[in-house]
Amino acid sequence: MTGLPAPLADSLELAHTISGAVLETLTLAIELVCAGVIALAVFSGVAELARARLVRADRPPPLSSVAGERVGHRLLFALELLVAADIIDTMRQPSFEQLATLAGVSAIRIATGIALTRELRPRHAASAPEAPAEPTQ
Repeated sequence: MTGLPAPLADSLELAHTISGAVLETLTLAIELVCAGVIALAVFSGVAELARARLVRADRPPPLSSVAGERVGHRLLFALELLVAADIIDTMRQPSFEQLATLAGVSAIRIATGIALTRELRPRHAASAPEAPAEPTQ
């Protein structure tokens, strides 16, 4: 850094290095949590579906059951976490290439999230109890 005393320049360089390491660790932690959420979603969905098929062997539940909705909501949460991790990673090393990659990956993940939300929405509307009809006088 030009014009700064050596101790101040060294302190700024150290702060930059530490903040980069903190952001990198935070990104890794979020990605690990995301991997855990995805694994939990898949394993719990499979276990719930298997349990439901064992309990009701004569009439197995459809694949678009509550287990599928839970998996879908957990996957949406994981997608949101991945977008957050990408944003933090871009803060660590901002460049036009990194920003372009972030924009592309975020757009794909957001589009996937929207599609998954639309897929889950009709199930809620169909499974919601109907409002009782008002009595006529």
